[in-house]
Amino acid sequence: MSRAGAVADAARHRERDGVDVGRPRERCDGVEAAPRCVGLDQLHHQQDGREQQCEAHRRGQAEGIPQGDLARLVATRLSRPLYFVEVAWDQQIDALLAGRTDVIMSGMSVTEARAVRIAFTAPYLEAGLMALVRVDDVARYPSRDALLQTSAAVGFIERTTGDVFVQQSFPNARRVPLAQASDGALALRRRTVDVFVHDGPSIAWLVSANEADLAGIWQPLNRENLAWGVRRDDPQLLARLNDILASLRQDGTLAGVLGRWLPYLHRPG
Repeated sequence: MSRAGAVADAARHRERDGVDVGRPRERCDGVEAAPRCVGLDQLHHQQDGREQQCEAHRRGQAEGIPQGDLARLVATRLSRPLYFVEVAWDQQIDALLAGRTDVIMSGMSVTEARAVRIAFTAPYLEAGLMALVRVDDVARYPSRDALLQTSAAVGFIERTTGDVFVQQSFPNARRVPLAQASDGALALRRRTVDVFVHDGPSIAWLVSANEADLAGIWQPLNRENLAWGVRRDDPQLLARLNDILASLRQDGTLAGVLGRWLPYLHRPG
């Protein structure tokens, strides 16, 4: 996706067509009998809700994000219908607070700034930012320090923790903002960037999809906990999600899902 185009297109059509995927347009208000609406990062806006839901699912498959599988498990254990709502990354929290979604399941990392506005569940994955490079360039980065001191072109996704990290920790690099993770792989192949920095799960999936051309530098650049986000005024849902997460972890289901999607990465027990 070109995120700028996707957001602009969504903005043009939101009033006419709505933003919810496969559900009525009334507010998803989190009451006990209501469906659970899961916010996913927006791929692009389509006018048919069924097409949107399929596109959201395809995006999860394309970028190695296990949110669809986890969301279905959660909905089953909550005994509630599940609706995916595609939302641009920088609108995820606003959509949650406005009631358009009930849960953020978009691979969001826990930060102090975000925790001011929303409540996070216990982490479902300990990950971190990692780097994607061309296979032929792996030897150029034998250590984390060598990577951070590079003067090469470094790509990142705007308005993410990767954006902040690259701005602060790559003092010599030529910094190149990108719209989405798949653009990082494309930019590497086209040689418009030399390094792409993004969250570990996405890097792992991009490597698995481009093993002949691209490789991961499997030394985490930082440590991040990924968790689901809910409104602060919905403590009941937060508690139930934490209970479900604990159960998924205890019976091995969580490890199985993460292992299927993210075989390169360490998974907390």
